[in-house]
Amino acid sequence: MALPTPAEEFLLRVHRGLGALGPAERDDIVAELRAHLLDRQAEGNADLLTGFGAPESLAASYLTEHSLRGALARGTSWALGRALWIAARDSTVSLFGLLPLVVMQLAAVAAIVTAALKPFMPLELGLWVGGGSFYVGPRSANPAIHEVLGAWGVPVLACSGVILFWASNRAMRALVRWRLHGARRS
Repeated sequence: MALPTPAEEFLLRVHRGLGALGPAERDDIVAELRAHLLDRQAEGNADLLTGFGAPESLAASYLTEHSLRGALARGTSWALGRALWIAARDSTVSLFGLLPLVVMQLAAVAAIVTAALKPFMPLELGLWVGGGSFYVGPRSANPAIHEVLGAWGVPVLACSGVILFWASNRAMRALVRWRLHGARRS
């Protein structure tokens, strides 16, 4: 049974929108959509495309889900962050969940790099406190700020950085799972 011209055009536009996927996966998705449309047609529904929205939006949601699944399988912070960034295009919750996690990862990297360089630059790197603030990294020109960790700062910074990086990666995984669960519901 053939579909009406608007339905065929809809499927063609979805197919084009799925260009980032491999040919087999793209064809499977379009075949599944075609089957749904044929079922609607067999049931006697007059408007087959009701509830699908724009074909480009539908294709984008498939691409987002594909990206999230791939990132979850790889599990790296880079892949998870990239997939969440892609998902943030259609969800402000993903964007506001991603930004603090990226900041956590950057802080973790700063702590690890400081710990690695501290033995070579003991008077220039550390945890600096004074004047109502604190920070990890290079010495400030402000004489009121002093270093508080000393040599034992190396294991503290290294362990803190690793734990923070691990925790933010786990949180990214949880956010990706949450987004995938939301994508399945819609």
